[in-house]
Amino acid sequence: MVWATREAVDLLDIQSELSDGSVHCSSASFVLEKPYSMAQIIFPADAVLIKIVPYEREDLLDSLERKFEGYTLHKLCAGIRDESKVAYLGRWYTPEGGEHRTEMYFFEDDRPARYIFDGGANIPLTKGPSWPVDKPRIIDSELRSYFDELRQIRPKASDSIANCVKCLE
Repeated sequence: MVWATREAVDLLDIQSELSDGSVHCSSASFVLEKPYSMAQIIFPADAVLIKIVPYEREDLLDSLERKFEGYTLHKLCAGIRDESKVAYLGRWYTPEGGEHRTEMYFFEDDRPARYIFDGGANIPLTKGPSWPVDKPRIIDSELRSYFDELRQIRPKASDSIANCVKCLE
């Protein structure tokens, strides 16, 4: 078990309130420069209010290459926002006889927010504004130990990691 930082990126959290009262969320990367930074943002044309909040996200990976029943798990991934909150948790795996797949579950204040599922060439990329109802259980007691290790090496995010892992058990 070895979590390693893949990269740390500066991002903008963009929340657009639309004319119908709904909210559209997105993010954009930018290069932090002093005294000013520039970023290109994309927002819906019917936005009536746009809130932009800068933050830093550390992307971490744990390369496993472990066989489980029905699939091989290649990597676990986690994004930690501003050193204290989980931005996402996910996994990269290959089902027996299948293509590489990626599942990422995003969180806002430790609550489920969005997800991305990339099933390879034969299964289209799926994105959603909320988690799928039939979301599989992706963390069991064996995988929980990997996230317990992450809690140890990122103590400021420990409670957030524990809360978000519960959502995926």
